[in-house]
Amino acid sequence: MREWLVWESDRLEPGINRSRFFERFAKPDQAVVDYHRKWAEMGLEVLNDLLDGQQFLVGTAPTIADIAVFGVVAHMAEARFDITAWPHVKAWWDRIAALPGFRLPYDLLPRMDKDAD
Repeated sequence: MREWLVWESDRLEPGINRSRFFERFAKPDQAVVDYHRKWAEMGLEVLNDLLDGQQFLVGTAPTIADIAVFGVVAHMAEARFDITAWPHVKAWWDRIAALPGFRLPYDLLPRMDKDAD
Protein backbone atom coordinates (compact mmCIF):
# COMPACT_ATOMS: atom_id res chain seq x y z
CA MET A 1 0.00 0.00 0.00
CA ARG A 2 2.85 2.36 0.81
CA GLU A 3 4.11 1.91 -2.74
CA TRP A 4 0.82 3.26 -4.11
CA LEU A 5 1.00 6.32 -1.88
CA VAL A 6 4.53 7.09 -3.04
CA TRP A 7 3.62 6.35 -6.68
CA GLU A 8 0.64 8.71 -6.51
CA SER A 9 2.70 11.63 -5.22
CA ASP A 10 5.70 10.96 -7.46
CA ARG A 11 4.26 9.68 -10.74
CA LEU A 12 0.60 10.62 -11.10
CA GLU A 13 0.01 13.83 -9.16
CA PRO A 14 2.65 16.03 -10.82
CA GLY A 15 1.39 15.40 -14.35
CA ILE A 16 -2.33 15.71 -13.68
CA ASN A 17 -2.17 18.62 -11.26
CA ARG A 18 0.29 20.63 -13.32
CA SER A 19 -1.77 20.00 -16.45
CA ARG A 20 -4.83 21.18 -14.51
CA PHE A 21 -2.95 24.30 -13.37
CA PHE A 22 -1.91 25.10 -16.93
CA GLU A 23 -5.50 24.74 -18.18
CA ARG A 24 -6.98 26.90 -15.45
CA PHE A 25 -4.44 29.46 -14.37
CA ALA A 26 -1.33 29.77 -16.55
CA LYS A 27 -0.30 29.30 -20.14
CA PRO A 28 3.40 28.46 -20.23
CA ASP A 29 5.35 27.49 -23.28
CA GLN A 30 3.60 24.64 -25.12
CA ALA A 31 6.62 22.38 -24.64
CA VAL A 32 6.13 22.64 -20.86
CA VAL A 33 2.44 21.81 -21.18
CA ASP A 34 3.18 18.85 -23.46
CA TYR A 35 5.82 17.50 -21.07
CA HIS A 36 3.43 17.44 -18.12
CA ARG A 37 0.54 16.06 -20.16
CA LYS A 38 2.77 13.21 -21.32
CA TRP A 39 3.81 12.58 -17.69
CA ALA A 40 0.13 12.40 -16.68
CA GLU A 41 -0.73 10.12 -19.60
CA MET A 42 2.09 7.74 -18.66
CA GLY A 43 0.80 7.62 -15.09
CA LEU A 44 -2.74 7.00 -16.26
CA GLU A 45 -1.52 4.19 -18.54
CA VAL A 46 0.24 2.52 -15.60
CA LEU A 47 -2.88 2.91 -13.46
CA ASN A 48 -5.10 1.58 -16.24
CA ASP A 49 -2.88 -1.47 -16.79
CA LEU A 50 -2.68 -2.27 -13.09
CA LEU A 51 -6.45 -1.99 -12.65
CA ASP A 52 -7.07 -4.49 -15.45
CA GLY A 53 -8.76 -7.39 -13.65
CA GLN A 54 -8.71 -5.69 -10.24
CA GLN A 55 -11.57 -4.00 -8.40
CA PHE A 56 -9.36 -1.73 -6.34
CA LEU A 57 -5.67 -0.91 -6.16
CA VAL A 58 -4.89 -3.36 -3.36
CA GLY A 59 -7.31 -6.27 -3.51
CA THR A 60 -11.10 -6.40 -3.53
CA ALA A 61 -11.85 -3.60 -1.07
CA PRO A 62 -10.96 0.10 -1.16
CA THR A 63 -7.98 1.24 0.89
CA ILE A 64 -6.17 4.48 1.64
CA ALA A 65 -4.30 3.90 -1.63
CA ASP A 66 -7.57 4.21 -3.58
CA ILE A 67 -8.50 7.36 -1.68
CA ALA A 68 -5.11 8.97 -2.34
CA VAL A 69 -5.02 8.11 -6.03
CA PHE A 70 -8.67 9.06 -6.53
CA GLY A 71 -7.95 12.48 -5.01
CA VAL A 72 -5.70 13.17 -8.00
CA VAL A 73 -7.73 11.37 -10.67
CA ALA A 74 -10.77 13.40 -9.60
CA HIS A 75 -9.18 16.44 -11.29
CA MET A 76 -8.60 14.78 -14.67
CA ALA A 77 -11.44 16.56 -16.42
CA GLU A 78 -10.17 19.98 -15.37
CA ALA A 79 -6.87 19.08 -16.99
CA ARG A 80 -8.82 18.11 -20.13
CA PHE A 81 -8.16 14.40 -19.91
CA ASP A 82 -10.99 12.15 -21.07
CA ILE A 83 -11.28 9.31 -18.57
CA THR A 84 -12.87 7.05 -21.19
CA ALA A 85 -9.42 6.76 -22.81
CA TRP A 86 -8.50 4.59 -19.80
CA PRO A 87 -11.40 2.12 -19.42
CA HIS A 88 -10.07 0.35 -16.32
CA VAL A 89 -9.54 3.70 -14.60
CA LYS A 90 -13.11 4.64 -15.56
CA ALA A 91 -14.48 1.37 -14.14
CA TRP A 92 -12.48 1.92 -10.94
CA TRP A 93 -13.81 5.51 -10.74
CA ASP A 94 -17.34 4.14 -10.99
CA ARG A 95 -16.68 1.64 -8.19
CA ILE A 96 -15.27 4.39 -5.97
CA ALA A 97 -18.22 6.68 -6.77
CA ALA A 98 -20.65 3.90 -5.80
CA LEU A 99 -19.21 3.59 -2.29
CA PRO A 100 -21.47 4.71 0.58
CA GLY A 101 -20.80 8.33 1.53
CA PHE A 102 -18.86 9.11 -1.65
CA ARG A 103 -18.41 12.79 -2.47
CA LEU A 104 -16.24 14.53 -5.02
CA PRO A 105 -13.50 16.69 -3.50
CA TYR A 106 -15.27 19.94 -4.39
CA ASP A 107 -18.42 18.79 -2.64
CA LEU A 108 -16.45 18.53 0.60
CA LEU A 109 -15.05 22.06 0.52
CA PRO A 110 -16.87 25.03 2.03
CA ARG A 111 -15.93 27.16 -1.00
CA MET A 112 -15.86 25.41 -4.32
CA ASP A 113 -12.51 26.05 -5.99
CA LYS A 114 -13.92 25.44 -9.44
CA ASP A 115 -16.12 28.52 -8.99
CA ALA A 116 -13.35 30.73 -7.60
CA ASP A 117 -12.26 33.74 -9.60
